Amino acid sequence: YMDYQENKIPVSVLDKYTKICTCLSISRKTIKDTIANGASTVADVKKITRAGSGACHGKNCTVKIVRLLQEEGKLPSKPNG
Repeated sequence: YMDYQENKIPVSVLDKYTKICTCLSISRKTIKDTIANGASTVADVKKITRAGSGACHGKNCTVKIVRLLQEEGKLPSKPNG
């Protein structure tokens, strides 16, 4: 549902409709669910979801997958500087 007080779209809705792998139309929710179910590397995520096997061969989605793995604490965040 839309939070009209804050004028924000809930993360769950954004996750469902935000595509991480646009070539294969794989959603952020799918990637996050895969990570929650045990995927801890980019290779794991790609193997399970097929992300990165589309026309661009991961050029567009690999960085996004890395960020999600970092957000979920599976990969260390890159230090600033």
